[in-house]
Amino acid sequence: MSRQIDQIREKLYRNKRNFHRLLIIFLSTIFIASVLFLYGQFQTATIKTLVSFNSDFTERVNATSNTILNNIKTSAMQMFYTSSITNLRMQSELTNAEEAIAFRDLGNFVSSSDFLDSVMIYSSRSDKVYTSEGSESSALSSDFHDAEAVEILTHPENHPFLTPIKRSSSKGFTYSFLFFEYRNADSSALLVNINEAWYTSQLLGISENNDYIVVDALGNLIASENDSLHREVSRSWSKIQQQLILKPTEGFFMPSAFSADPGWMYHRMKNSDWYYLRPIQMEVIAPGLVYIQDFLVISFFLLAAVLIIFTIYLLLKVYLPLQHIRMALAHGDQSKENILVQVEELVTHQQENKIVQYMNDLNTGILPPAFTFPIIMVIAQHSPCENLSAIAQSLSPSTLTLPTETGALLAISACSDHTIEQLRASLGSDHHGYFYISDLCYTSEDLIKSHLALEELVHLHFLHLDQTITCESMLNQCNPISSLKTKEVSVLITALKGGHADTAFLQWQSIFSCIREDRFTDFCFALQYIGKQLNNLQAELGMTNRTDADALLEDPKDAVEIHAYMETLLNQIAESAKQKKQQQLTILADQIDAYIAKHYAENSFSPQQIAEHFQMNAAYLSRQYQQITEQSISDAIHQVRMAQACILLSHTDASAELIAQRVGYDNVKYFFVLFKKRMGCTPKQYRNVPTPPS
Repeated sequence: MSRQIDQIREKLYRNKRNFHRLLIIFLSTIFIASVLFLYGQFQTATIKTLVSFNSDFTERVNATSNTILNNIKTSAMQMFYTSSITNLRMQSELTNAEEAIAFRDLGNFVSSSDFLDSVMIYSSRSDKVYTSEGSESSALSSDFHDAEAVEILTHPENHPFLTPIKRSSSKGFTYSFLFFEYRNADSSALLVNINEAWYTSQLLGISENNDYIVVDALGNLIASENDSLHREVSRSWSKIQQQLILKPTEGFFMPSAFSADPGWMYHRMKNSDWYYLRPIQMEVIAPGLVYIQDFLVISFFLLAAVLIIFTIYLLLKVYLPLQHIRMALAHGDQSKENILVQVEELVTHQQENKIVQYMNDLNTGILPPAFTFPIIMVIAQHSPCENLSAIAQSLSPSTLTLPTETGALLAISACSDHTIEQLRASLGSDHHGYFYISDLCYTSEDLIKSHLALEELVHLHFLHLDQTITCESMLNQCNPISSLKTKEVSVLITALKGGHADTAFLQWQSIFSCIREDRFTDFCFALQYIGKQLNNLQAELGMTNRTDADALLEDPKDAVEIHAYMETLLNQIAESAKQKKQQQLTILADQIDAYIAKHYAENSFSPQQIAEHFQMNAAYLSRQYQQITEQSISDAIHQVRMAQACILLSHTDASAELIAQRVGYDNVKYFFVLFKKRMGCTPKQYRNVPTPPS
């Protein structure tokens, strides 16, 4: 009877314990679900607020940039197509009266505008640059005082249409906008120089609280009325760059919940690589929402997370392993040796978890037990963990050696500069591998900073394979900002378009020699930017194989590998550009030949008429034609006329004078001279030569 009562009590006890467990699980589930639901509602409200705020920001930026561009474009078009100024562009020679009228009109445009500093006009026919600057005079392009302006005007294909170009001038800085006609044989162009103060005020005119800033694609300041904004942009530029890679046109990212750094909205201006930036501060946009979210949601979430983590830890690390062993002993289904193996595995697993915990502590600035500042850290690659541990113990009684995937992480307590020298001597003389040594860390902040620095040195290692020991101080030698210049990349692209692979590779080596001294983030951004430009060119050339800069950065072995990859790639692109240009020239030559065959008999027919038909410069068109046919357009016209004259002499009785007029020569004497020079005899002698039987 007592035995049955004990069994019933045991069942009741087990059921009660199971009930308690289910109740705890049920309540915890409800609590977590409520917290997650509340957090989701807050996140939805936050995103909606930011989307609305960003939409208003985008509309303002678009309206402002469109207004500025339209004002400048309207002024440029009015000047460009004014009849007197058109004479400057189109006429090779002008009378004094015509030139005076043109300069008067040009001066009226500048003086009546509140934003024009000066205007420069280039005439390809006279190779002359005209300027409205009172202190400077117009001159041939080779003698003009502003060489940079001459380069822009004479090579408009290298500069975007109506895109701001910031240049230095006698007054400080000016913004220049290039205006020219697309698809026109005449290569004249107009350069509008805008007053810097006016342009900056227009850029920032939409800012109500001085909270707008304009920067270029590398984060360099273009315009701002708040100096603190540029410092904040510099601190957040790495995050902004990451977002620009994902969404290059416009977007935003939220401010950090655990730091004072703001989030940012950005929008790229039309016709330039400049970005409008505006900080996102939730306490300004929605202060009530931030207060509730910080006070309630985060508090409940952290509390729930701590409870869940603690419960899971006890369940996985303590209760389940011990319960499994107890059940095995109770049922007697395992030997003592197997149980000891399980206990040993449990201890090993706990040790591995402790290593992970120590690693996380060091990453967040928390000291391991018995450690004191100052501390140094060492990351070792391809070196046994035991050897490092032996060296560390000989230098300090308090050390910690943690294995990693490629080597080990070593932390040494209570160090000095002398300790670092001893460590470098030991690693350099007796061990193989690569070692990265931090500076002395005196605070938790130093510890976090040094750990991040060592990881960056590991990433940069492929650029410095000759160094087996690298110290954190090496990062101080890196460029503080990216050394990539978009103009140098444009030179590279221009060389490729011209089919000059050797020139392009030399330019790549020049760019690489600069960016290899950058921080790793800037180095990656530079390669991705170059890869994007090469991708665009490959698409333009119709190439199927595209550049993959990300794949190159996944596991680069050394700089030689990158150079070899780029040399092959640049050769392929240059060869494709050559082939495309050759195809275009062949088509153009065929079109010219067809046009000559149709119009050769006209007395006024000339290479200039052909150039006007194709809307191209006559000298340039002749050079293009000669690359394919190895003769000038004039020679081609004479060749067709002489061939037709020979046919008429052989098959008709018409006089030589009449034949000369029929094939396009109104000067008969010139026809006779040219015929004898080309055919070796006079027309009469040619006609008297018997025709061989067919």
